[in-house]
Amino acid sequence: MSAQRRGGSARVDAARLDRELALRGLSARELAAAAGLHESAISRARHGRVQYATLRAIAIALMTFPILEGTELLVTQPERELEPGEALAVPA
Repeated sequence: MSAQRRGGSARVDAARLDRELALRGLSARELAAAAGLHESAISRARHGRVQYATLRAIAIALMTFPILEGTELLVTQPERELEPGEALAVPA
């Protein structure tokens, strides 16, 4: 059985998560509400570690909000851009 099915945890690229929030004009509170999570779950993700179920809820919620036109011109890029298809989180 995979770690995901056992309820394992993942390391989150916190800078990338912050950037994704900024690109969509979202606060952590708004993301938490959209994901059906407590705001503390978003805080844990922004500190780099969450359960896979939480990561999935965050990713699904993020996909429901479009990137605001022009924000990519104003929001700082992460130190390293992810390659197309590369995951936002990596297994622990």
